[in-house]
Amino acid sequence: ADDGSYIVVSNSKDARFNSKIASAAKAWQKRTGIVFKIAHKMPENKQGVIPVKKVNHYLDKDRNQLTLGTTEANVGVNKTCLIRISQKANNRCGTDIRRVAIHELGHAIGISHNTKNKKDIMSPVSRPDNYEQDITHRDIRIAKGNHHVLMYDLKQDK
Repeated sequence: ADDGSYIVVSNSKDARFNSKIASAAKAWQKRTGIVFKIAHKMPENKQGVIPVKKVNHYLDKDRNQLTLGTTEANVGVNKTCLIRISQKANNRCGTDIRRVAIHELGHAIGISHNTKNKKDIMSPVSRPDNYEQDITHRDIRIAKGNHHVLMYDLKQDK
């Protein structure tokens, strides 16, 4: 958005789902200072907008494992992305949708997987018994750096 914030838009009419998405955005905001605004419809200017779609469920490319969430980033061109989160994540895997949303929002702001630290929310593997996963100092550093670059790019685009 023009004021240096990201706008998170959920397509769901499910209030519980939307509150988990808002809580995930607040987790990043609390740890990084980056502002996330919650909206219920797509704004005209889509730069800095992160749509979050609630989908039934989908399988990985081999069609044998449930995928909890995906992020398709298009930062270079539109400076936006699309997140999909499975509504079946809670039922099938016991994994909290909020944790999945925190992870996917991390991708949306440019953070890659951390394969070296299973307690990092950006670990590619989320298990129901690993409630110690959290946003780490690594994630905060990368998020702030990426945000600074993106906001600079948006100003240059004007």
